[in-house]
Amino acid sequence: DVAPAMEVAPMAAAAAVDPANMYHILLCDDDPIASCSIEEMIYQIELSMQQLGVSVAIKLQCAASGKDACVQLTKTIFDLVILDIDLPDVTGFDIAHWYLKRSNAEHARAPARHHVRSPSTLVALTALELNDAVKVELNQLFSEVLPKPLSIMMLRAVLQRWLPRALMESNRQGEPSAPGTMPSEPPRVVRILQVEDCEIAGMAIEHLFKSVGCWVETVHDGESAMEKLTHSYRGSHTEYDLVLVDVNLPTVSGYALSSWYADMCRQQALRRAPVIAVTAEPDLAACRAFGVDRCLPKPVTIEAVNELMLQWRALHCKG
Repeated sequence: DVAPAMEVAPMAAAAAVDPANMYHILLCDDDPIASCSIEEMIYQIELSMQQLGVSVAIKLQCAASGKDACVQLTKTIFDLVILDIDLPDVTGFDIAHWYLKRSNAEHARAPARHHVRSPSTLVALTALELNDAVKVELNQLFSEVLPKPLSIMMLRAVLQRWLPRALMESNRQGEPSAPGTMPSEPPRVVRILQVEDCEIAGMAIEHLFKSVGCWVETVHDGESAMEKLTHSYRGSHTEYDLVLVDVNLPTVSGYALSSWYADMCRQQALRRAPVIAVTAEPDLAACRAFGVDRCLPKPVTIEAVNELMLQWRALHCKG
């Protein structure tokens, strides 16, 4: 018995992006070639996600000097700030010190119960060989330190780790209903098993799915997932509604885990929960071959999560 299939295919054409759910990134690098390269990589990431039907938009603003970056940081709220630490005028260290001090002062001045948005996530970019003392200082100021030149895979990973937090702060699902409207019946809670070896990425994805009412349990390797899935059945039905699998797991890959799960369910006549591959490089042919029902491209966004859950509920909550 197999749960209704969620086809491995690109989604329908992506809907227009709500401006409130747009990612804002500031890149500060005095090397114009490096800036152009990162700008092109972000465009390629957007394009690959849109080809899968995921509505996502990243607005990148570039600053060629530390002074320019400071000016932009006073005018715009950014979700992510990427700073070259070796700038010729105001260094990335100086910008980070100034920005965090300014943000802390804003929080201190805010009235009680008044929401002040968290500071932007700061990521350092450097081509320098760093000694231990510099590394310690960097780790106190920045969420992450990246080596130059930056590859597209590294950039995808950074977006996956740090951008979902930004959208969660603007998530309006918890807002009360308009006056005079009846609250809708709460949807059934969807139970999800997530298999993700990166703890930060796992927490970000878990946060996104919990924000739309899902229950999420996370394990960090294929062996733990096998144990969870094996003991998840009551009769022929599993307690999980969806299984999210990172393709690039250590020891047992996401593809191998999906193939094993399909074989186990087939041999024991069990109902298989749909398997969703979470990957920066979706390969639809490989997904079909290994029993994956759907691809969820990295970086995972709230738009993609909403679209996935709408499709799941349409298949499983009829009537």
